[in-house]
Amino acid sequence: MKKIKVFKSDEVRVKPFVPHSFTQNEEILSTMGFVETLRGKSSKMAIMKLAKMNELSYDDEKIHFASEIINMMLDEME
Repeated sequence: MKKIKVFKSDEVRVKPFVPHSFTQNEEILSTMGFVETLRGKSSKMAIMKLAKMNELSYDDEKIHFASEIINMMLDEME
């Protein structure tokens, strides 16, 4: 039979769970790093390449609109 040891709450050291500690690139997961990474990917050229890659129809007006919307959302996150 196994022995069971009961601990009191003051006998246990508790460390908070930090999901960033399980990733290799902690900077991207921080809010500022995340926003800056997305801001770099919200350029008109990046959106156009993504649209081409996924075979979506696009023109300058649609690309400009998507870029503006993404940047507004990122501004709200900051």
